[in-house]
Amino acid sequence: MSHVNLDRLQSTYVLGYIRVSSGEQAKGWSLGSQREAIAAFCAQRSLPLQQVFEDPGRSGHSVQNRRGLLSLIRCLQSGQYGAVIVWREDRLGRRITDNQDISAAITDTGAALITLEPLSIDLGPDQAAPGLDIRQLHQILAEHEWHQIRSRIIPNLTAATASGVRGGHTPFGYVRIDRESFVVDSERAAVVMEVFQHVEQGNSIRSVTGELTRRQITDHAGKELTVDRIRHMLRNRFYLGEHRWQVPRSMQEQYGTCVEIADHHPAIVDPALFDRVQCMLDQRAPRAGQAPKAAEHKPRTKLTVALRNAATLRPVHGILPPVITRCGQCGSKVYARLQTRGSRTKRYKAAVYECERHKTHGKVACSQPPVLVDEIDPIVIARVQVHLSRTAQPHAAAPAGTHSSALLHVIAQFTAEIERLRAATALAPEGVVAVLQARLTASETTLADLERRQHAAPAPAPHAPGAAAQVRADPQLWPGLTVAEQREALTTLLAAAVIDDRALKNLGFADPNDVGAP
Repeated sequence: MSHVNLDRLQSTYVLGYIRVSSGEQAKGWSLGSQREAIAAFCAQRSLPLQQVFEDPGRSGHSVQNRRGLLSLIRCLQSGQYGAVIVWREDRLGRRITDNQDISAAITDTGAALITLEPLSIDLGPDQAAPGLDIRQLHQILAEHEWHQIRSRIIPNLTAATASGVRGGHTPFGYVRIDRESFVVDSERAAVVMEVFQHVEQGNSIRSVTGELTRRQITDHAGKELTVDRIRHMLRNRFYLGEHRWQVPRSMQEQYGTCVEIADHHPAIVDPALFDRVQCMLDQRAPRAGQAPKAAEHKPRTKLTVALRNAATLRPVHGILPPVITRCGQCGSKVYARLQTRGSRTKRYKAAVYECERHKTHGKVACSQPPVLVDEIDPIVIARVQVHLSRTAQPHAAAPAGTHSSALLHVIAQFTAEIERLRAATALAPEGVVAVLQARLTASETTLADLERRQHAAPAPAPHAPGAAAQVRADPQLWPGLTVAEQREALTTLLAAAVIDDRALKNLGFADPNDVGAP
């Protein structure tokens, strides 16, 4: 365990991070158990837990598309948080380089990184204790475990593909009989042919998708065909009767770069039509007249790339967050965006709330029209101010004497660790004795520092960061917040908001004693 500054950790708010992938869900490493472990750790040590970020069903092999992790790092950049708590080291990632980048991004903001199994606290390289780097060992083991899983799965997938077995979902237009056999679904196959013909005639993918949505055409699971699914359909050579698998590099010596089986199943699309559609798609991207992107320096790490791609550069146009705002007609999310209005001679942009279904598929999918933000936000602000004036309570101070219980627990852990290190040093071979002695010296130094801190004065009560906590303590601060800060506050204050026709039909607060209904 690195040198610990418990005074700083107990005087600031901390954040949590949890993640599971689909394979780990089956092993029982659920989000709920991780969340409970983090909450129990904070309660036992009197650490004020502000928020837990999560990435459900996201692999630790990459930092891309992990919104919870990226939001956590952006939140830490405000400098208002003292620590990040994770259940295990591999929750951050399963690559050593990614783990090092994430750990550095956390500690560079001044926050400590705490892992619960086994318990360790990292305050950054400048404050780390000398000796064996246990955290780096955990990172090596996490990446090794990922390679072991990959070495078992990839050869089996490649061999199964070479024998004609296809995994994954069944493409639209086919029905799976067994692991190797597919038959054509005549009704949906006609839709596939219609899509290819419309695109060949020059129709856009979005217009084709809107027509299919208007006709309520769905797959076997009842899901609608989106623009991305139609785009993938137009590029999928499975409709030519081919079965293809891009072999990973580790297996290319044995199977080649690609496994391809011709006439694997009945074809739906004629090869000539498929080739003409490919030519049209290639001509559309990039668009005619579009200037090439200027060359830019490649960021040093994958984490900086993910943060740059996930950064929200567009301004916030409305205070209602889409995570809780729903359309009264179809129930889909409602987003605030800029819409071009006016006549041909006089165009202007106005901020509106628009249903996601209406924006994607048009009026044929949802009849809810866009509503001006200026017609909704004043009503929301008025109701929120009334709610805050009734429920505002100053932030309660932390009880005095919270240091002793936490310090006693940590001191007991260090005492046990020192005894184990002494026993291991006596039995270890000569090549390992120096490492164990350095680790023992670092632990004894930290234990002596903890015993001195045990008699220190209690830490002051932390100040609650975030717009929601501020306006709860003082509702008069609400008019001075920016639109982005008001949206951040409403994400915590509100439980639901419904926009129907051109009015706000319902506004539910997270406080069960005040639903805020009109």
